[in-house]
Amino acid sequence: MYPYIVLVEGNDPRLIDIGILSKLPIGGITSWQYAVHPNNSNQNVFGRDLLQVDVLNSSRSKKLFIIFNNHLKSHYIDYREESIGAEESNNNRRTQQAEMIAKILAEEEEHIDIFGKLLVGMIPLSDPEM
Repeated sequence: MYPYIVLVEGNDPRLIDIGILSKLPIGGITSWQYAVHPNNSNQNVFGRDLLQVDVLNSSRSKKLFIIFNNHLKSHYIDYREESIGAEESNNNRRTQQAEMIAKILAEEEEHIDIFGKLLVGMIPLSDPEM
């Protein structure tokens, strides 16, 4: 059904990874799992990677678009942690992840001819009703 599969092992200790299934051929693959935020250069900013994948036309002669796939830090707080401090830490991590995604997209745009980019991923909401 999906002959083209991309999976890059990420940094998540629970082995949660980011992947892509495609009916169209895959070109270049870039993992941003070792990117660091300027305010926290001692830690990889992406726990589950930011996966960048070029999708090609059927004859592989043209790049159709680029997919940037990510799963931001969840809102989950371990019951053994102090909830207010952990919530603040998680929010800060998500903000840093979003800032790095914006920076990477802006830098990539400088080197890309005009064609589509698609940012996909699970973006946790603070309100579970949303």
